[in-house]
Amino acid sequence: IYGVATFTFDSINLVPGLTVVLEGDNALVLKTRNHGDVVVGTNLIANGGDSSGFYAGMGNLGGYHGGRNQQDGQGPGGANDRVSSNDGGGGGYGSLGGAASGGFGAAYGDETVNHLHGGSGGGGGNNYGGGGGGGAISLEADGNGTLTINPGVLISANGGVTSNAGNGGGGGSGGSLRFAGRIITNNGTIEAKGGDFGVGTFAGGGGRVSFNYSYNLVQGSI
Repeated sequence: IYGVATFTFDSINLVPGLTVVLEGDNALVLKTRNHGDVVVGTNLIANGGDSSGFYAGMGNLGGYHGGRNQQDGQGPGGANDRVSSNDGGGGGYGSLGGAASGGFGAAYGDETVNHLHGGSGGGGGNNYGGGGGGGAISLEADGNGTLTINPGVLISANGGVTSNAGNGGGGGSGGSLRFAGRIITNNGTIEAKGGDFGVGTFAGGGGRVSFNYSYNLVQGSI
């Protein structure tokens, strides 16, 4: 079920050293009003959960759950279980998941991230579950407001990885990270990668990153 939780403030300043725990079923929007600025000085992590044994990794902030062993992953790009050599397929979102064919591990959504979709879950393998899909976050500075990501800060919506490369599940796909402001400056690192355990495991597809700005963008490390 698609849902978005939106929180609006005069300004947003997540200072260095602040611990932020992101959890919930819905995608997250943090935005300002009246041209307020957004400053991110601490990590924002909305990764999908890693699988553990038979059990699938759980999605977070709009991401979908992976499949338990011998079960398909969840979501529009949820991967089939045991697609090859008893390994689960990788979930899809911004790109196809590993071993994607026949309608599973599919891509969906659009490059502008108009809809804040989370990533899809990897399919379960014969013996091990798949990774959960990455979540979805939008940071929005209103009007003439600026959005700044400080040095050393990580904002991530990566897919969950799998617990074993033999008869294991596929990785979850990356989720969505959307940024808006008159000026956007990224001095940190932005990640929306598909989950991958390594050789013998089908990786999840990549997520989506979108910038909406009216004056200037410093894209930085993505």
